[in-house]
Amino acid sequence: MGRKEIWLVALALASVTVACNKSDDDDYDETDPRICNVSVRGISTTFVVNDVEGVIFNYDSLAYGTSVKALSPSFYGYNASTRIEYEKDGKWVAYSNSASDTIALDLTHLKIRSTSVNGKNTKEYLFSVRVHQFDVNALKWEKISTFANAAGATSQHALLCGGTYVYLYTLAGGKVGAYTSADGVEWTEKTVTGLENADCATAAVSGGKIVVAGADGGAWSATAAELAFEKETMPDGLKMIKPLFTLQDYFWAVVSDGESTLLLKGEQGAPLSQMTTEISVSAGFPAEGITAQVERSGVKTQVGYVYGNSADGATLWAIDGAGNVSKISDRKSGLPSLKNVAMATIDSELGLIGGSNGDGVPQKTYYTSTDGGLAWSENWHKELPKEMGETDGATAFVTPTGKLLLVGGAKNEKTAPAVWLGTLNAALGK
Repeated sequence: MGRKEIWLVALALASVTVACNKSDDDDYDETDPRICNVSVRGISTTFVVNDVEGVIFNYDSLAYGTSVKALSPSFYGYNASTRIEYEKDGKWVAYSNSASDTIALDLTHLKIRSTSVNGKNTKEYLFSVRVHQFDVNALKWEKISTFANAAGATSQHALLCGGTYVYLYTLAGGKVGAYTSADGVEWTEKTVTGLENADCATAAVSGGKIVVAGADGGAWSATAAELAFEKETMPDGLKMIKPLFTLQDYFWAVVSDGESTLLLKGEQGAPLSQMTTEISVSAGFPAEGITAQVERSGVKTQVGYVYGNSADGATLWAIDGAGNVSKISDRKSGLPSLKNVAMATIDSELGLIGGSNGDGVPQKTYYTSTDGGLAWSENWHKELPKEMGETDGATAFVTPTGKLLLVGGAKNEKTAPAVWLGTLNAALGK
């Protein structure tokens, strides 16, 4: 590379600016018309100012569907008094460039001109905001299996126990059935013994066993390999409401002593009768419609989330590895009130998928939180597609390849539960 080419590259790199590089002590040059920084109200992204090519753009494209046709940008020059104009119908129109400016501009293809303080020099820029043309945050779904004999299930749940996926369901007559899979794709129907009239939606994993709550406050357990359930003995005076999950070395469950709701903690895989640590919970802790799952919070931390309903409405609680229990969100945080909802973390978001509303109507909504469950909003990017429809009672898993496996669920008693595999469009190269 010759000296001329090296000089041109250096000039280009020096002229691509994302922030002013002069200190507050420097004197501004009254002859300099350049823009050094840009911000847009309502958009949190970094804009690049390229003086060589005269363009202003956002390095990371905004989410698909973001409207940029009526926004108010702010331009900052190397001199605080740089004058800004925008092109409209072939003419330059003054732009106040103040925080109180109510002019809304179309940023998809906007031409800007800045003029130096002395009025002798100008610089023109093409301001082009980039928006993804494909919805990279959406999921592409593929139906990979159907549980034909589970149509009309009154309760259902799927688990991953000892490396085996297990889908349990109860029919109206009380019969409990199951399907198992090694990979979540190919499923085989299995016979369940020792379990009838059970609420399969309560199923959870303790060590290498599946634990299911009974209507009488008892509990049954079985291995995924045998599915031969045996009655467990509960600690004296306690009735099982909902087995929750295994978090680190301990198994958690929601129980009742006849007067109040408690959390019960014991070593994973041990008999329930040996669960001796009782933890009182604050008012509003879920007592029905519970969805519980261990999900990643941050880079390394795992948290046991408990979502459900109480007299205070829907609430979301977190249990950490040290046994601390805290409420992290409720309806004031945008948390939806649903039953039989699925939970999973994908695309760096904690999500609540499907479920039914207060009237028992299945939903196709997808709610997400980007801050570990503190605040929630409906995420239209991931709304369940028409071909899947509404779903109630499904269970979500994230596969080792980062795909979302939605097992079970149905929108009415005539619909057979199915298995769907969702892949982020971003992973498909779109």
